[in-house]
Amino acid sequence: MVIGIFLAVFFATGFTCPILYFFKIPCPTCGVTRALLALLRLDFKAYLQYNFMAVFLVSAVWLLIHARLFRRRKIIYGYCAAVLLANTAVYIFRMIL
Repeated sequence: MVIGIFLAVFFATGFTCPILYFFKIPCPTCGVTRALLALLRLDFKAYLQYNFMAVFLVSAVWLLIHARLFRRRKIIYGYCAAVLLANTAVYIFRMIL
């Protein structure tokens, strides 16, 4: 709850990302919310520009939360590890450019 209040105040004052504000670098998941909103609007160009890993990241988080519902958890963990590695590679690539 405290974190929610902090974030509400943070966003209400015009800041968009606490990590970007405090550390001056974007986080590896920067743009995921904007990318998903663009995808809902069927704006594929904006989706790809914001963070094309968004769907994979959200699906990996969902699968990790609900892993106990599946029998083959090793496959889920492998998928999540692959998404994590791919997102890290994309993040490093984006930071270089």
